[in-house]
Amino acid sequence: MLKSVIYFTVLLINVVVSKPDYHFNQELDGWLKLHVEPATWQEAFLTCHYEGAVLASPIDSRLSAALRYIIRRSELEPASIYIGTNARFSPGDYFSIEGVPLADMNVKWNSYFYEEKPGDCLRFTEDGSVQTSPCDQWRPYVCYKKRDETSEMMNNCGTYDNEYNLNQTTGSCYKLHRELKTWDMAYKICTAEGGHLAIINDQREADAVTVLFPEAEEQYYADDSQFVLVHIGLRDWNNDNLWLSIHGEKLEYLYNTWAEGQPDHKTDAELAGGCGSLLRDGTLYENWCAMKQMFICEKDPASRRFERSENHRPYFFTYREL
Repeated sequence: MLKSVIYFTVLLINVVVSKPDYHFNQELDGWLKLHVEPATWQEAFLTCHYEGAVLASPIDSRLSAALRYIIRRSELEPASIYIGTNARFSPGDYFSIEGVPLADMNVKWNSYFYEEKPGDCLRFTEDGSVQTSPCDQWRPYVCYKKRDETSEMMNNCGTYDNEYNLNQTTGSCYKLHRELKTWDMAYKICTAEGGHLAIINDQREADAVTVLFPEAEEQYYADDSQFVLVHIGLRDWNNDNLWLSIHGEKLEYLYNTWAEGQPDHKTDAELAGGCGSLLRDGTLYENWCAMKQMFICEKDPASRRFERSENHRPYFFTYREL
């Protein structure tokens, strides 16, 4: 009886759904997420992009009201956020990420900055005004995803990204990114997608991941050294063969079959060794962290980044509040 109770409890734990951090708003017909941790404009843009959204701008009265409410509710200090509207491509020509010109937005300029050279990026304040800002300053920001035909049905991996596929053997979802990125950028992208760089726990998982490699006959994938391995969630945490997963798990308790001669303790200061990769043959390889490679993200199917639109909250702001 005791064993049955314990087993049942484990099952309950495994089906817990992580709390979404993108909340659906019916009035906007889309999702919003406040990032309170500050970032440069470029980092904010990339984070929103990789999360499947855009860096929000007050492109209409409803988005403007929503952003103002978020700033007020969150009690940000200073009370402003980066917006996607920028003039990085042409000084003085400010457009949102969606291509809406600043002239078409119902905002007001803060006249305090008229005697200074304007920055290429903008920050938005609680009173609905915009101020120019250098793009390398660090500020909070809001990501926005408009509901469209690609976000009508969430798949069995808990995401709208249909490149994630559930492996019934491991119980995890995986996605192969064929675009080449450094290990650090691969880590960022997987995190933004609601997952993490794949952690290989055992031989079964190594087999499940290696089948994701491009077929050998596909154009140039078979022979090019950039396509015979992938970044995974393994790292030398102290540059002295302290190999742990990105979740701090000891390698001795994970899959630990290294390729011959590996790890070889790469020491080039510019390329930075100590990042784990998986070869096509299923063995581990110490790679340069700055080397651009394919990578594989892993995601818990019970974890959701976006709140289901059918479970939306009542309006979380009203125009009367603003």
